[in-house]
Amino acid sequence: MLASRGVHILRNRIIETEHLPARELVEKYRLGKILRRAEQLGELAPCGVSREGFVCIWHRGAGIQIGDAMRRAFARIEGNYLENASQGTDVHCDFGTVSGNKIIRSYIGMKAFHGSRGVLMVNNTIHAPGKYGILLRPGSNSHDARPGKDPPRRGTKTSSGVSP
Repeated sequence: MLASRGVHILRNRIIETEHLPARELVEKYRLGKILRRAEQLGELAPCGVSREGFVCIWHRGAGIQIGDAMRRAFARIEGNYLENASQGTDVHCDFGTVSGNKIIRSYIGMKAFHGSRGVLMVNNTIHAPGKYGILLRPGSNSHDARPGKDPPRRGTKTSSGVSP
């Protein structure tokens, strides 16, 4: 796989018109229904999986996604219009910039996940998000600082400042 560092996604108009999270579509296509379930669920399985055999996060996909944090560094997503995408922007890259985008009716407006370090999200408009306007999490691809290469960990921030 080739590295594509420095990708620039500029001034696109992306509108989802077919697979909207409407109750009629959920019922018609049984969206979110679990068809085969493990006999023993893991401890992180949502409670709806065991009780109802249903997950509410079936509406996935992104208007714009940048994947593979290590190979897609320095990507820029700028000036785009995204409407009805489940996730407006889904960023998995180091030192990327998401700016000047308009994201309308999404489940998650902007997401930086899975080891994204140094991502800037500035001057974006997120209107009517379903659950999160902006979601930032470490994810499964995060890695510890490399000895001698990355700065030492300084503790976690709390409402009262930085913990030891």
